[in-house]
Amino acid sequence: MRLIVTRDSVGPGDDVEAPHRVEMHAAEETTPSEVVSMIARSTYLPLVVGGHATRSVVSNRPIAVIAQQWNEARMVSAIPVHMESLRYEGDALRVHVNCHAQQDPEAVLEVLGRLSIEGFWG
Repeated sequence: MRLIVTRDSVGPGDDVEAPHRVEMHAAEETTPSEVVSMIARSTYLPLVVGGHATRSVVSNRPIAVIAQQWNEARMVSAIPVHMESLRYEGDALRVHVNCHAQQDPEAVLEVLGRLSIEGFWG
């Protein structure tokens, strides 16, 4: 499976190459949590001075929170996310990584877990 991943910039010097698009490849049977883990383990996300970068991974909906100080990403919901509910562009899964600066990752996880986009699109 082809993944198209973009991310927010982490600072003014990082803006030059925004939206930081990269293509990754994964096995066809890869799950959303495996996609998140692959992004988190890669060198794609820059480390932030102080070691407390917080990011959220989205694709049609919030999927997970990645925190520089955590050993692994945490899914936003205990209910499994299905690949078919995510955003695709042709044959590629589109994923975006939002930067939440050095916000408390537990707070970001809690807010995203309560987020409702039901009826948002009218």
